[in-house]
Amino acid sequence: MGVFWPAAIKIFKQYPITGTGAILTEEEMERETGSYRPLHNEFLTVLTYTGLAGFVLFLLFFKSLYFLAYDWREKANNPFPLTLLFLILFFLFKAGGGLVQSYVWVIFIMLSIPYNSNGRFKEKIEPKTFEIEANEK
Repeated sequence: MGVFWPAAIKIFKQYPITGTGAILTEEEMERETGSYRPLHNEFLTVLTYTGLAGFVLFLLFFKSLYFLAYDWREKANNPFPLTLLFLILFFLFKAGGGLVQSYVWVIFIMLSIPYNSNGRFKEKIEPKTFEIEANEK
């Protein structure tokens, strides 16, 4: 955390609605701390870069992923997606830089696989059996 997280919060307070964007954040961080280093906290980075407007959209994205993963756990009795989502959230909070890594987005896509286009969980398809009636003459 050091001096960078408090500096990022101070910058956010100066630009709360729209944030500063990447370049202005770097300039403001250099002004506040003497140097710029990544915050290693994706949530704080998004809050600083995009302000409340982008941060709310960011949280809504994770909210939708949570409900997809929870629905998958309930209907398919599979806790893996929910566990994976919580691990990703922990990683984004502590390590940061994850949103620019392609594997994180691949995991987000994997979390949404069992859903059809209208966002509903795809029920398991059971094979149909047909009975053939024999015509007796």
